[in-house]
Amino acid sequence: MHNFELKLPPRIISHYKKIQNLKNFKAKFSTYKKPIKESYNSDRLSAA
Repeated sequence: MHNFELKLPPRIISHYKKIQNLKNFKAKFSTYKKPIKESYNSDRLSAA
């Protein structure tokens, strides 16, 4: 991976890392969002 990075211009490397960060963020966000929605629905049902 490091050899691969050395051959690329810094601009492309930073762009690639941004994309990776975005993917990681989206994955985290989607896994984080689901439990909140489920707990919200269960809270509403128990309150009703």
